Amino acid sequence: YQRRVHGGYKQPLMFLELSGHGVPWIVGSIVMFLIYYEDERIRNLLINLLFGIGTDLLWTVILKPTIRRKRPPYNLGHQAGSVDAVDKFSMPSGHSSRGSYLAYFFWYASGWSVLLLSIIVGWAALLALSRVVYGRHYVLDIIVGIIVGMANGLLIVTYYSHISKLSTFII
Repeated sequence: YQRRVHGGYKQPLMFLELSGHGVPWIVGSIVMFLIYYEDERIRNLLINLLFGIGTDLLWTVILKPTIRRKRPPYNLGHQAGSVDAVDKFSMPSGHSSRGSYLAYFFWYASGWSVLLLSIIVGWAALLALSRVVYGRHYVLDIIVGIIVGMANGLLIVTYYSHISKLSTFII
């Protein structure tokens, strides 16, 4: 299935897969945090972003082995940077969860332009779609992942100021 469907689309699909992986978002957020530490608004945004990525990963680590849904039979190969104990299961899609969390978070917490936010929402939608096209997930895995990500986004945005205040004791 993957070899037949991918054709010339393998590289863009792999790029989307890596762009939704947790590690680049964690590393990038930490680097940005170190660069913009003096700017309180950006620092608070990045602290909440990191907290949300952490909770997103936590939800995935808890839900996947609890639900224990196997990946599609046409899923070939190992995902870059995956953790086999968790990533052998399919539901919810962690990439879809992360993409929808990031889109929700930036839409409600960043204050960025609608154009930039629309690009982020478009990226999240393409990321979710790519998980099915790439053969990593079933459609229901994607839907559940999006719901988990949106709920996580709502949680983080709701408690944004509390997370920012709490971080002053930690940092």
